[in-house]
Amino acid sequence: RAGNILDRHTSVQRQVAGDIRIAVLSLINGMAEKRSQKLLETLPTLEKVVYASVDELMAVDGFGPVQAKRIQDFWR
Repeated sequence: RAGNILDRHTSVQRQVAGDIRIAVLSLINGMAEKRSQKLLETLPTLEKVVYASVDELMAVDGFGPVQAKRIQDFWR
């Protein structure tokens, strides 16, 4: 029984963390929920997004130089 509670707690933590990451990314111009999710598939933490190069951001499907620059500019 304790295992089920811990599993559920871990699942809730992941959902909350996911929502927070998407909420933060949605502050960037052009970053709707689906685009944020796509970015997080490749760069799963905000730290990785913050320190990603333009080339790394452009490697994400659907992200071009303009969006990559917007993302970088947001953190600077």
